Amino acid sequence: LLMPHLYTRREQKSLIKSDINSRLIEHSLWNVLSLKWFNRWKKYVNYDSHLPDLRSSADSYHPGPIDNTDIMGKNERELKRNLLEGLDFVLLPCRSYHILEVIYKGGPHFERKVISLGTVHSRQLQVELYPIRVQVFLDEMKCERNDVNWQPSKVLLLSRRMDIKDAFFTICDSLHVNDSSSRLWVRMDFGNNIDNDCAGAEGRKLTADVTDTVNGWRFLRETSGLLLSEINLTAVDVMVERKVRNTSGEWHWPKDESLNEWKYHLKIGDMIDAKDEFDDWYESVVESGDEDFIRVHFKGWSKQFDRTILRSEYESSIAPLYTITNNWRDALVENDRVDFAPVLDVCGSKWHPAYVTALDRSRGAVKVKYRDEYNVVRSFGEWIDLYGDSIAKAATHVKKYVEDFSDASAFSSEARLHTTYSSRNTYNNSPVSSSNRFNGYNTWGTRISNYVGAPEEIGVVGLMNLRNTCFMNSMLQCLSHTKRLTDVFISDHYVPQLNKTNPLGHGGMLASSYAKLIKDMWCGKYTVVVPEDFKRIIGEFQPQFSGYQQQDSQEFMLFLLDGLHEDLNRVVKKPYVEKLESDGSDDELIARKSWGRFLLRNDSELVDSCFGQLRSHVTCVNCGYESVTFDEYSSLSLPLPIKNIVVVVALVYPLPYGSAPVEMTFEMDVICTVEDVKKKIASKLSAISSTNIRRKSGENGDFVMVEHGKSTGFGASTSVSFEDEDRASGSSGSEVHVDAVADLSDDECEDIEVEVDVKDVDTGDTLLLSTSKHGTVRSTERPDGFCRGYFHLCTIDKGRGSKINKTFEDRTSAKELGKTTYDAVVAYELEYPALNVIRTTSYYGSSKLASDSPYGYCDLLMGATQSKKYSFHHISHSTSLYFDLFGPPYRFSYYKGHTTVGDIHQIVWRVMQMYVRDDSLYYNYNPQHGKEGAPYEIHVTSSYGYASKSRFSDVMKEKFVLSPYDSLICVWKDDARDAEHFDESALSKLGLVGRGATESTNWRHTSALLDIDDDNILEFHRKASLKITDCLGKFVEREQMPPEETWYCPMCKKHLAPVKKFDLWTSPDILIIHLKRFQYISGTYFVQRDKLGQLVDFPIDGLDLREYVKSCSSCTKEAPPVYDLYAVSEHIGGMGGGHYTAVAQNPFNHKWYRFNDNCVEETSTESIVTSNAYVLFYKRRVGTVRWAGMIPLQEQHDK
Repeated sequence: LLMPHLYTRREQKSLIKSDINSRLIEHSLWNVLSLKWFNRWKKYVNYDSHLPDLRSSADSYHPGPIDNTDIMGKNERELKRNLLEGLDFVLLPCRSYHILEVIYKGGPHFERKVISLGTVHSRQLQVELYPIRVQVFLDEMKCERNDVNWQPSKVLLLSRRMDIKDAFFTICDSLHVNDSSSRLWVRMDFGNNIDNDCAGAEGRKLTADVTDTVNGWRFLRETSGLLLSEINLTAVDVMVERKVRNTSGEWHWPKDESLNEWKYHLKIGDMIDAKDEFDDWYESVVESGDEDFIRVHFKGWSKQFDRTILRSEYESSIAPLYTITNNWRDALVENDRVDFAPVLDVCGSKWHPAYVTALDRSRGAVKVKYRDEYNVVRSFGEWIDLYGDSIAKAATHVKKYVEDFSDASAFSSEARLHTTYSSRNTYNNSPVSSSNRFNGYNTWGTRISNYVGAPEEIGVVGLMNLRNTCFMNSMLQCLSHTKRLTDVFISDHYVPQLNKTNPLGHGGMLASSYAKLIKDMWCGKYTVVVPEDFKRIIGEFQPQFSGYQQQDSQEFMLFLLDGLHEDLNRVVKKPYVEKLESDGSDDELIARKSWGRFLLRNDSELVDSCFGQLRSHVTCVNCGYESVTFDEYSSLSLPLPIKNIVVVVALVYPLPYGSAPVEMTFEMDVICTVEDVKKKIASKLSAISSTNIRRKSGENGDFVMVEHGKSTGFGASTSVSFEDEDRASGSSGSEVHVDAVADLSDDECEDIEVEVDVKDVDTGDTLLLSTSKHGTVRSTERPDGFCRGYFHLCTIDKGRGSKINKTFEDRTSAKELGKTTYDAVVAYELEYPALNVIRTTSYYGSSKLASDSPYGYCDLLMGATQSKKYSFHHISHSTSLYFDLFGPPYRFSYYKGHTTVGDIHQIVWRVMQMYVRDDSLYYNYNPQHGKEGAPYEIHVTSSYGYASKSRFSDVMKEKFVLSPYDSLICVWKDDARDAEHFDESALSKLGLVGRGATESTNWRHTSALLDIDDDNILEFHRKASLKITDCLGKFVEREQMPPEETWYCPMCKKHLAPVKKFDLWTSPDILIIHLKRFQYISGTYFVQRDKLGQLVDFPIDGLDLREYVKSCSSCTKEAPPVYDLYAVSEHIGGMGGGHYTAVAQNPFNHKWYRFNDNCVEETSTESIVTSNAYVLFYKRRVGTVRWAGMIPLQEQHDK
């Protein structure tokens, strides 16, 4: 690193290969590099070849200076939007990028930080490609004058995960100003609405949103914990205000006079925070006053506590509403605690513990139940003013609460309020960051309105996230870009069609609320719209969407479309109609009759343009009876024709101990468990029909090895023959003995070739073989169905594969093995069935300690003594030995009370001998003769392997005992690590790359990606992508229904699972396609909902359905079923957590935009087709046909 310009092409390639897949570490720095330049560099260094670079013309491929201009945004330090890793750029750790930068020069330089997303229990590390651009201004006078030529003093890129406090210090450091004499202001995009409405009060609600805005700048109070990304501002211009001296020489804030001006213009009824005579702050109302004083009433207190505040006390006794107090009234939900006074008394009211039973925010009222003085729970039947004096915050007056309200299990919910809204004690404390806990309120806890401003184009408007409402925002953007429907609501054409008496509708309220929202989005007056009222209406009619849990956008779409249809249904009185089933007549005739019956009950704007017809063909598997019906649809749910499988890649260490590992890749059904994977591994190991066994000689005796890196476990043999040059062919001077541990005497130390023939043996008879002069071939079979040893499935860190990270339990889903992005999966075959965890819990809840088992297991690590003592070990005065780990870890099992220390020494030597050269003096070491001549020392260590707890015993007959949390480590002697003794080629055969044990201790497992036996499996899954036509083909194919989905056969007179087939009979002008990415999967021990993340390739222009649409009336030349895309609802993430966004084409300028809640940005057509696509919106390219071209039979009859 000191002289990177001296790196050869080979060294550059080796370095980048070792670094490019490094694990992300929070707060670490990575660089973004153009993929175009990186591909040129890869060709220059022969990156993809494992052979030496012998090209004489390699210099002709020189990539030139680093060129990142193709990924650079409008500003040099910013990236283009919507870049994709692997398509536009690669990520390199700073070390690697620095070397390339020194060698090749060029730029520009894009350094980005790793941030943590998600919750404490579900963290996800991510390189932050797009930090917030912060323009910092430092000139208060120009701010006052709103100077248009005012230029920023500094432009910073700050992380969205940075809180305001850290951002403040960073900004001050960049400007070299004193943070103790500075404070921050942020430019706002909406005006100072001083006449903000206040529900439940006659005056104004003077929150910080109103009072703290001066000339378009918002004062940022100290907001510890509030993130930049939570401010929800469309502008990120920041002004630093510094203290200055006045004419008297005193320091003051230049903008304090403007900031506090509102206090001298208060009106009767204004709501503020005020301090009482005991210095306690309460939400208050201005009762009266003049130029010299105001008199305030404290909400929830008797009139006797009202206070007069003099003009000279305004600065210290008045603050904006909810900057010191909690906005607990707007945060109330049903079952929350309150204090309640049934009768208000001027001289003092009697307060009781109560809880909320009903809440009506539209009228600002609540209902409560309370416990009276006789300890009886009573219901107060009248509605109470939510903002009145009859209720107060819980524990304001009633200091002791009885927890067991018999009919209110959730009555003890005070903790919820406190965890959601932290208390504030002083005026300068931050407003509470509630993460938008309640709808329509921003991070300061006050209600927000639509952001006033001219959008880039009409309709290019964001929607505020009201907390977990991204599903709603995504679908609303798609539906609002359905121009045909949007025109109906904007033009008020829907008003005459409102059906307020439809029992299946919503009294016209849903359609009216949706119309208001659409008008706000397309009026051209707002940049961000807050869908608070619409969300409230939705929640009233559909409880599923009433709260703030994450929901499915497609389910929300179905509810909304059905609700709008019923609110606008032209049919006032619906007649009863029966479903029509084909009697063998022409399908076209039956389809038209069915559509006619459908129109008798359903006729609306949505039916005109969004509904089509399906042909359903059901066949009884018992008697062959066929039923044909026609069903209506408003969206098509297409299955993804993929296998429900997970690809498992594992490095398997088979018995006997010390055998070379075998790399396996295979497919498993997603319902399988780790136990099933173990059986699969055993089966694959047992599938070897014949091989050559080499008996390794040594002073301790011989044991079986397998040449060419094959497994050492084989099937039982019906015939075993020996081939030896010194004997007659076929003579049986020795026989094969079945045992897990081979133990040959010294007089048989010669090499023989053993051929094992298992072609006539059943899989269940598979055994472990070793050579011995005694015994015959024996067949043993395990009772649990395994045909080999016992297995532990573990993970090893790819970045430093020297110790075992995790061991999977048998009932763990096999899917977890496919999620080990940063770890390699390793399987160890064990001799005894040791429990694979310290504590295991059975499926029925009983627990069993590993210490209770007669068998145990031990991890065997490799290391070398540290040359220096690192400070983080805190061992400056310690005599303990500390180790650097290298090489792969190993695991073996033992029989408690039977396995001896000598047995362990024997196992350790078998594992370690593969690293010793055949011509080394250490090769003939025999552990039974003591530790003399050993190339290593064995120590007892913790599972981390960094330090020695003690030396391992040398008393060979002693019983082996080990703590469940300890491991053994082989510490190689310095001379044994020299090239003349240590066989580094053995490491490469084990799937390890890196520098040798003589040079470094850093190793990397490559078993997950390199030299995989079944390359075709992984290659298929890497490249597998579907087309929308594949999904359509799957949708219309014949399908045998599962047993739980039955159909009543009128001939058999019973319910059966039939064979079913769908056909697309007609297609509407607006075609909505739902990709069924979420599915339920039933397993042996669990039922899980899984997301299918495969890419489905769908056309943006020209989706041709002519071969799928069967009705001739829907395939006319004037309006063929050919469609163009105009919107996509996207889901990013998996089942554990995700986020919804949308992309849509503006109907006016025909540009595509990406809508991410309140953030909107232009995008390209290349970024539309992604694996995040969830619901697709298409419109007919040419012409329009009502009812998808279907003419009901009665209309044709009238004609």
